[in-house]
Amino acid sequence: PDKYKANSWGDDGNYGDYNSKSKQVDRVVKGELSNGKEITVVMSAGNNGNNADPRVTPPGTAKNSITVGSIADFRNSSSQSQGGVAYDSNNLYVMSSSSRGTDISGRVKPDILAPGSQITTSALSSSYASVEGTSFAAPHVSAVAAQILKFYPSTSAHRVKAFIIGSADGGGTTDNKNMNQGWGVLDATATLTLMPDEYTDQFDENVIGNWLSPNPSERIYSFSVPSGADKLIITMVYNDDPELIAFGNLLNDLDLHLINPSSQVLYYNDDNVNTVEKYVIKNPAQGNWQAHVQGLAWNDLG
Repeated sequence: PDKYKANSWGDDGNYGDYNSKSKQVDRVVKGELSNGKEITVVMSAGNNGNNADPRVTPPGTAKNSITVGSIADFRNSSSQSQGGVAYDSNNLYVMSSSSRGTDISGRVKPDILAPGSQITTSALSSSYASVEGTSFAAPHVSAVAAQILKFYPSTSAHRVKAFIIGSADGGGTTDNKNMNQGWGVLDATATLTLMPDEYTDQFDENVIGNWLSPNPSERIYSFSVPSGADKLIITMVYNDDPELIAFGNLLNDLDLHLINPSSQVLYYNDDNVNTVEKYVIKNPAQGNWQAHVQGLAWNDLG
């Protein structure tokens, strides 16, 4: 059975919309069309540039998809156009043609960036061609998703998304969102392996429920940060139900906040738009930390 789907197409002209195709992708990811089996869906963001209005094409606006923008893969510091490819050197070298600017609900899209310029691919007449665009950035992410599923065949689609976003290089965070950069640039090696400079790489998957559910409304994860750590990255990802109307608002709302060794509560401000919350703490204090995942609104029992 399918475990992931790679898609390099979009509903051009309906920029930022959460339409019937977006809803269908959300259903596919949640497993509603495959007897409960979640399917990772990778979507290209589109090539409509950076305008004041949302520019990501549906179904890349789906809440549960991994939507991919493109960065220039061949560049130098002295020019903002290399090999005929224009890019933004202030935003992780995202290509000027790459769609961004949130969706209609204000959600961060694209989720991740990957190389999309001067990609060599097969062409007609038994030849090769150099191509560009988010359609050629998305396969990089699809390949990493496939490797995750090879290592963890029974893992969920939202865990695959969490691995990819949690290991991304640069990009925005929940307390400092960036609509050009998404959650960062794909780092295949960091996603798939424990890096030499990583003290620990932990992950878990649980269910949050409302007051009618047997599942708790809050999960607490405890972990220790060693002396001299330069960075602590915490990422939460969950799947949401498709919305019946065309706004793509969250129907289930989970919140992530942290408690440091001094018992200070960090980032206790709900993000009620994104199914991703990510925090990067530089030079974290040594000692025992807690990550709290709390349910604030539900559409189902959990």
